[in-house]
Amino acid sequence: MNRWMDLIVVVSLAAWLATASLSLAQNSQPPTGVQQPADSTDAPTDGGEPDATTSQPATQPDHAPDPLSSPATMMEDFLRAMAESETKPERIKDAVRCLDLSELRAKDLEAAEQQGPLLAKDLEQIIEALLNTYSASREEIPKQPKTDSVFFPDEPKENVPQLELARSGDGLWRFSADTVAAIPEYVEAVKVKKKEEKKEAPKDTVMDQVPPAFRTPRATMRTFIEAMVEGDKNTARECLDLSSIPEASRGEVGTDKAEKLKFVVDRIAMVVFVDIPDQPDGDPYSWYVDEQGRIELARQESGDKKGYWLFNKATVNSISSLFKAKENVKRLASLEQESFWKNPRLWILDQIPPGLKGEVFGVQTWQWLGILVALVLSYILHRITLLIFYAIARPFGQSKTVAILPAHIKDSVRPLSMLVMMAVWWGGFRLLGIPGIHTFVWPALKFAMTIVGVWAAYRLIDLVSQIFEGRAAKTDSRLDDVLVPLVRKTVKIIVVAVGIVFILKAVGISENIVNKLFAGLGLGGLAFALAAKDTIANFFGSVTVVLDRPFQVGDWVKVGSAEGTVESVGLRSSRIRTFYNSQVTIPNADLMSATVDNMGRRRYRRISCKVAVTYSTTPEQLDAFCEGIRELIRQHPFTRKDYYLVWVSEFADSSINIMLYCFHETVDWTTEMRERHRLFLDIMRLARQLGVEFAFPTQTIHIVKEDADAAAPPKVDVIAHSTKTAADSLELGRSAAQKIAKASIGNPDDIPPKFEFPKVE
Repeated sequence: MNRWMDLIVVVSLAAWLATASLSLAQNSQPPTGVQQPADSTDAPTDGGEPDATTSQPATQPDHAPDPLSSPATMMEDFLRAMAESETKPERIKDAVRCLDLSELRAKDLEAAEQQGPLLAKDLEQIIEALLNTYSASREEIPKQPKTDSVFFPDEPKENVPQLELARSGDGLWRFSADTVAAIPEYVEAVKVKKKEEKKEAPKDTVMDQVPPAFRTPRATMRTFIEAMVEGDKNTARECLDLSSIPEASRGEVGTDKAEKLKFVVDRIAMVVFVDIPDQPDGDPYSWYVDEQGRIELARQESGDKKGYWLFNKATVNSISSLFKAKENVKRLASLEQESFWKNPRLWILDQIPPGLKGEVFGVQTWQWLGILVALVLSYILHRITLLIFYAIARPFGQSKTVAILPAHIKDSVRPLSMLVMMAVWWGGFRLLGIPGIHTFVWPALKFAMTIVGVWAAYRLIDLVSQIFEGRAAKTDSRLDDVLVPLVRKTVKIIVVAVGIVFILKAVGISENIVNKLFAGLGLGGLAFALAAKDTIANFFGSVTVVLDRPFQVGDWVKVGSAEGTVESVGLRSSRIRTFYNSQVTIPNADLMSATVDNMGRRRYRRISCKVAVTYSTTPEQLDAFCEGIRELIRQHPFTRKDYYLVWVSEFADSSINIMLYCFHETVDWTTEMRERHRLFLDIMRLARQLGVEFAFPTQTIHIVKEDADAAAPPKVDVIAHSTKTAADSLELGRSAAQKIAKASIGNPDDIPPKFEFPKVE
């Protein structure tokens, strides 16, 4: 099956390459009807914009006329050069070329060369003030004047600078020598005018809250152009009024609109910022208008962006029609080429030949080819990433400590490779800009990617948990046995919660509604808390178990009336397997206040009992018997050697009681019981050898005749006759105990292994 799929992929790629090559070969010449760029020399001379439907030759003339051949083009070239000099300092020379510095050069050539850039900068400020502060218009400047000098503004006004544009001896138009000489005077007049306006203007509290990048039409246009040049789509999107677009799709739609707007602007005219008003108030500013639509900036009068200057709704609504009209128009030659890494879609649109722009079912030919490439490429990457993820995960899932089936590992990483495949669809369809993609494809693809993302996270959590559980089982510490399941469940809950939020956004629910939904849960927090108080308490109880560690999995514990071995610790409860094999579930909330007796953490298991012997036992026998028990404790391998007590403790009603108090050093109960068994049997053997009898509750009635002739003869003690002193009695007991211990346990250094029940097949 995989071989057939690979064959299909190769054939599809070959077919696509053949189709693309044929189309490029057949359409090497641009078709007729392509609009001439706005900066062409064949543009209308009446000052209007070029007609979008006018048929113009696609080729540029070999020798374009000098921009200084007309006062209007000279002014435009000066302003453009000054604007570009901010990023290209060498362009200041072109701006200085527009100034008549002949008188300055005659006085001091070196000083003229140094003052030229400064005068050009001051002149730019003067022109900016004329266009904005004094309401002059560049349309006043004729393109083909009948005289050798014109004035801007064309009519003199009091306290308003008037610039003279004159034809020089070489036939080129420049700012006259008189105007150049008056530049310092004009600059001072402009400064005084601006100060007066600032004092008279009422304080606008709204504008104080608007960022400088959006306070004026010029600032917004500059922000948009610079953001698109740098590939900052988020900032460029902020320059558009997207209030009429559903909030859930504003991100994708806004980016698409911003890219298309930049595409259109680059095919209309060079943006000269000083021509754009720089006042925070005023009527909407129309930068471009024709029958296909408009590019207009307007101040927002309400909403979250009140006071912002943005490309208004009319512009946003007409971007698609403008893009359609300018799609086959060449980009302005004076602009730099788009960067693929900053604006990949605009770069691709510049490279598409006109022959691949024919439409089939509303989608262009190159877009159909792009869809095919995206599908094939996504499948290839899906197979490759599946192999890569499997190769990465397999060493972790199959090691000395973990053994996970290869098929299970592959199933766990498969959603990750599917996510990569969908990411290729996302990026590919985004670059193609297919019509209607934001309405149908984007929501469905976002929903599918969210579902697959949650599925991938769920599978990955299970795989990682299995790996850590396998390693935890091989360690001596049992904290990780509790922590791994707890972390797994917690992370799964977080993944599901985040997935729900993304799914709600993917199906079209706005972020504000989602936030209000969770805020509503906060407003109903009292009822929710009362209903979920036990769940919350159990969660904190599980946290207490992890942090305080009163017990671990496998410990023998007593919690209230429950006693047994801990099987698991969850988010809500812990489970204990009792010694009669039932399972007790204890809410974790109870563990915060309950007394937990952890029997599994004892180093020593205590023996505290009384050995009762009959009253017929002699003192010598008691000494020997007690010392023999002590020796047995010293000889047994699991008994604690530094602390034990064996003494005659009391005279009971029917026995003499010997206190036996010692400890076994063992970690499990079964080994403890085995060692108790061995010790107690050795004590019985010792008692039999020493002639000591164990007592049990009895009553003996002695009947004595008062007139008896003679008393009964005294009982003879075998040990008393064979020992002369107390030391002899101790030695006798010790030697007897040694013989018993040697016969019972053999070599004391041979410690028997831990007791384990045999496995039942």
